[in-house]
Order: sequence, then C-alpha cells, then structure tokens
Amino acid sequence: MIKKIVILILMICSLYCSHASGSIIGLNCEKSKITYSLSKFGIPFKIKSLPATGQIELDQIESSVNKEHKTFLLRKLDLKANFTSKLELFRRVINYDKYPYFSFSSDIKEPILVDDNKEIFVDGYISFHGVSRKVSVKLICTIDKELINFKGNINIKMTDFDLIPPRILFITMDNLIKTKIELCSNNFQNSTDLQ
Repeated sequence: MIKKIVILILMICSLYCSHASGSIIGLNCEKSKITYSLSKFGIPFKIKSLPATGQIELDQIESSVNKEHKTFLLRKLDLKANFTSKLELFRRVINYDKYPYFSFSSDIKEPILVDDNKEIFVDGYISFHGVSRKVSVKLICTIDKELINFKGNINIKMTDFDLIPPRILFITMDNLIKTKIELCSNNFQNSTDLQ
C-alpha cells in the first residue's frame, strides 16, 4: 500500500512540473551594482556605486498548470565588484593596489527555490581585503519577463577583515561598511545551457 502511494505521488509530481535544463546566466553589468556607504554616527558621508559582474546558475521549473508562471532552482551565485574610491584615505586603508576587489561566492548545498517576490537566504563567502568570511545573505527576488533580479544588503565590519576604521581629522569612521546589492540577470534566452 505504501509503495503504491509513493508511486502515485511521484506520478503526480511528474505531471505537475518538469525541470528544464540548467543554465548559467551572466549578470547585466549595466544594471547590476553594489552600493557601499561609509558613515560616522550612522550618517553617511561617502556613498559609492560599483558595477558588479558575475553569474547565476539556475534550473527553470516549468509548471504544466500555468505556463506563464516562472519558478527556478538557484544552484550558484557569484559576484564581484571593483571596490574603488576616489577617497585616498579609504584606498590606503583597504590597500586598494593589492586588494581592489570585493566578491561573494555562494556555498549552496541544496538548490534554493526562487519565485517572484520571494525572500531567499544564500550562504556563501565574502572576500574583501584578502580575507574571506562566511555569511548568509537575504535577497528579494523579482522575475520580470526574461529577467531575474535580486536585491539585498550585506554589512561589512572592517575589523572582521583585519581593517582599522580610519580617522579623518578628529573623526573616526564607523566600523561598518553598509552595502546594498542590486543584481540583474541577462536574458534567460541568451543563457548557456549546462551539459
């Protein structure tokens, strides 16, 4: 009896949805960005927007009930930004010539279900100033036609990355670098199918 129930459930699942082949989708460099803020007493005095590069690995799930509705399984998310600044003090503090990049590489054990207007949590590693730290990032996903977008925030404590918050005259910057992530994929139809 249990065996028949299991077989019936599997048959229903296979009728309801089928998985399309996996795809690696590049991020749209013109629309994807990481915005960071340096502040004192929580008041930002330096805000810089950086273009982000990277890629997303997804499996599209096609519903046999609603062909218009798009759902995905997220397998990997990688991004990278050049952590540039015209503020010479900040460039010296982060040793920009040696460590010019900020990056995030996901460490997803089980694929994450991605649906329109859904919050997801992605585990991974931030690399900054030559140091990597494990984090969990909350992202809000929106799906618009053939584009998938993620928005979220990562707060970086300078001291976690072997940095001492710099002083400008008599003012010491806050330890926190607040970052806002906005990622936009390229068109799904231009993606690379996984073999």
